Formats: sequence, structure tokens, C-alpha cells
Amino acid sequence: MLTILSGCQDNRKVIIQTDNSSEYTIPYDELQVQHGDYESALERCEEQLDIIGESNSIKAADVYSFMGGIYAGYTNDKKQAVDYINKAMEIHQKEGTELDLAWDYNRMAEVYLYIEGESREKAVEYLEKAETMCIKSEEHERDKHFLMAAVYSNRGFLRYEQGDYESALKDYNAAQRIYEMEVSPDPVVYMYKGHIYKELDEYDQAEREYLTAKEIYIKRNDPFHEASVNLEIASVYLEREEYEKSIDLNMQALEGYTALNYDIEGQILAYANIAYACREIRDYENALDNAIAACRLLEDDVSLEIDPEGICKANLSLYYSEWTDNKMEEDFESWYKRVVLDGEDWR
Repeated sequence: MLTILSGCQDNRKVIIQTDNSSEYTIPYDELQVQHGDYESALERCEEQLDIIGESNSIKAADVYSFMGGIYAGYTNDKKQAVDYINKAMEIHQKEGTELDLAWDYNRMAEVYLYIEGESREKAVEYLEKAETMCIKSEEHERDKHFLMAAVYSNRGFLRYEQGDYESALKDYNAAQRIYEMEVSPDPVVYMYKGHIYKELDEYDQAEREYLTAKEIYIKRNDPFHEASVNLEIASVYLEREEYEKSIDLNMQALEGYTALNYDIEGQILAYANIAYACREIRDYENALDNAIAACRLLEDDVSLEIDPEGICKANLSLYYSEWTDNKMEEDFESWYKRVVLDGEDWR
């Protein structure tokens, strides 16, 4: 299962001043992470800070808070995330509103939700602060609704991670109701509901949730997340032993990732899953082709942590053995070095 981060994608409040006198609200889509490219999103935020000019203004604080959410949700950089959010809090506590602070608390919760090894108790503490502050706020109801949806979604992620699937579903359903009421559905909610139903072995419901997420991503012209959801739907088909359908969806995912030249881990998963499905239908040559491709990508970047137990290589050994009808005409390790590491044609 791929992790699709919600957090900073739902944080809509960013007010920007342009020219010398006019003000307008930039839609959150202008600054949010698009297609997984968080570096470009941070560059856009820096550009807006240059436009604003006043580093201690409310407008700058809104951008700082947003940047903290990006660092928390995408880069695993706790220092940058905390520094930017604290900078925003300092300004919002002096000049901002309760809703401004509530957004900051929600984003600080994301630091402890999404950064590896951090305290989940801290995440709960900040989510509770965000919820309390939001309820107290007397600002525009629509802004409050989006913040509450973000809080529910983050708390749903926490409970999902803890294995409390029933409570996670309640939170994600609460977020979904808000987004639907505001006619702004969030595909991440449907993605995680799909994950939950898959964990509960309710594959038909998982498929429905994933297909809803896919429909939204297609409408948004978001090929990166469309590829990600195709990978998840393919995993459902694998569980249901619908191997041909799984191969097709994994191929679609792979085409999406390679067209973007992005997400090597997603590509590895797609190749590995295609290989497994091919092996199940006794198509050993295609199983070998795809397992080799997965192993080559892993060997090209030893820093990847997607397969610490070496399952891809172990599966390739199995497929090689079955392809040779257990005769093992060449020792697997020497064959692996020749074909995977040296790039020779195996046929």
C-alpha cells in the first residue's frame, strides 16, 4: 500500500497581497503540492513571500504555516516544519484569529503524524487544540468546515495507523460529509477508506472507494495520484485473484509513473505485482521480465527502503527456478549478477 499524505493538501487559507495595493485570496491549489512535487510548491511559497515583503505580517504567517505543513507532510524535515509553524504561531498569537491558530495547531499535529519516529501523543494534543480553537472561532463557517475536515482526516490517519479501523472510518466519514457539503470532495479520504476496507478484507467496498478517488484525480488532471490509486485497485484485484485485471491496472500505474519520470518506489511495486500476477497465470517469461525490472531499480538506488527483506530478489529466484523447471542451469547468484547487475539480456 502506498501512503498518500493528506494533511497539507487540505489547508486552504493563504491570503496574498500583490502589486502595491490590491489584495486577493490565492486558491489553495496555487500553493499546494501538485503531483507529489513538493519542491515546486515550496518555491511557489517563497515567491509569494517575496511578493508580500513584510516578513512579520499576517499574510506572511499564513504562508509560513502552509510551508510547515508541506515540510511535515512530504520531506520528513522536523526542524523546518516546526520552525515555520512556530514562526506562524508567533505572529498569529499577536495579530491573528482563533481560526489562524487552529490551522497552525493542525499543521503542528502533522509534524507528529507524518514524520517518522515522532510522538503520536503530541499529534493528539495538537489535534485537540485545533478542534477546540476551531469550535470557538466565530469566523466564516466554510473556513471552519474545511479546517474541521482536515482535523478529522488527520485523526483518521492516526487511528488507521494504530489499527483502530472502526474509529478511523468514523473520522474519515465525518471529513467526507464536510467535503461533500462544500462540494469539494477530497480523494485522500476515499483512498484511506479504501485502505481500511482492504485491511478488513472487504475488497468490493475497497474497490468502490478507490474508484471514487480515481474519478476525482482524473477530473483534477492529476496523473501522479491517478497512478497511485491504480496501484491500489490492482492490489485489490490481486487479493481477489483477478490476475489479468491486476496486470492491466499495474501497467496503467507504471505508465503513469514512467511518463512523469517519478516515484521509483511506485514503479518497483508495479513491476513486482505484475511479475507476481504473471507467475500465477504461469506466464513465467513476463514474470521474469518484470521481476528483473523491479530488482534493477532497487539495485540502482540502494538507499530505497521499500524492500528491506529482499523479497523482490527472493521472488525473482523463485520465478527463475520455475522457468528453468527447477533445473537451475546456471547458479542463481551468478545469473542475477549477469542479468540484473550487469544488465545482460536473460533470454
